[in-house]
Parts: sequence; C-alpha cells; structure tokens
Amino acid sequence: MKESYDDKRETIKKAGLQVFTKYGYYKTTLDDIADAVGIKKNSLYYYFPNKESLFEEIVGEESVKMINSVLERVDQVAGHSEKVMVFFKEFLCYGRNKRSDISISMETLIEMGQVIEEHFHEIFDNVRSSLASILKNGMEKGVFKKHDPNKVAELLIEFVTSYEREQVRKNKNISTDELDLKQLEDKIVGLVSLVVSGIVVR
Repeated sequence: MKESYDDKRETIKKAGLQVFTKYGYYKTTLDDIADAVGIKKNSLYYYFPNKESLFEEIVGEESVKMINSVLERVDQVAGHSEKVMVFFKEFLCYGRNKRSDISISMETLIEMGQVIEEHFHEIFDNVRSSLASILKNGMEKGVFKKHDPNKVAELLIEFVTSYEREQVRKNKNISTDELDLKQLEDKIVGLVSLVVSGIVVR
C-alpha cells in the first residue's frame, strides 16, 4: 500500500533524525536522507523544501514532547521546591533517555546542541517560561522569596545547559554510552538544589 503524504513525511522525519545523529547537522545532505528513505533526492522537495526545514520540524516536535513530558511529571508533585527539582530531573532524564534510544557520538552531540542553541531560541524560551511559571506560583503562595521568576529561570537554565555542555566537551573522545550521564545529572540537580534553597522562605 502506498504511503499517504503525512505518513511519508513521518517516514522522512524518522530517517532524517537517524541521519542527522549519524553525520551531524552540517555534514548531512539531502542525498543522505533520500538514500535512508529509499527515494530520489528530488522527491524530498515535495515534502520538505530543504534540509533546514526538515531539521526544524524534527527539533520543534521533539521539544514539544519534552516540555509536555516534563510538565506532566511536575504536575504530579505537590511542593513548589520539589516541582523545581523535578523539572530539572525530568528535563535531564528525558535527554538521557533520548540519547540511549539513538546512536550518537559526543562530537555530533556537541554540534547538534550548538545548532539548536543558535537557531532555535523559541525552544529555550518555552523551557524558561515553563520554569518561570513554577517559580512565580511558588512566590505567590509565599513559599519562595520575592524575586524575578523570569530572570531566575533564565539563570538556572543557562547554568545547567552550560555545565552540561562543558562536561560533554571534556569527554568528547568517548561515546555517550561511556559517559556517566546519571552522575552528571546528580551533580546538576545538587547544584540547582542549593540555588532553590536560597529563595525558599524560612
């Protein structure tokens, strides 16, 4: 049975994700993706105008899944401090699980992270606003001291992403399977906990 237009787009996105994680964003070509799908390159243009649009859709959809997954888990927690901690635990855990689902080198992981950070500001804005909402709610309930939720959320996310990126860079010569991501998560969550304790009303 011939695939529908929407089904074919999904097939291309799945193949595109595999190719991007194998070769990296910059080295991946439409020829590579077409070969992975089993179609001619010219046929790809019927579904996606270029490599950038395909990558953008893959990243955009994945970011929505990530944020929804994180917030669903946060809603299951009662305490406001706990909500902030769960936010970061789930955020990091989601990334770890995704890395275990696909084969990706450290070098490619670093490159993909840089591309996303440079060109997909909306993703980070959505993550920041979600965390800021949690912080604001805790402040309004009298659990957290008065502060600027957006600024604190921005600083926390910038710290976490910078620390994680630096640790990955330090271990760029090993595979993601060899890097102890759980230990990295524990360190990050521990440091976030210290920051959160500083804004809790005593």
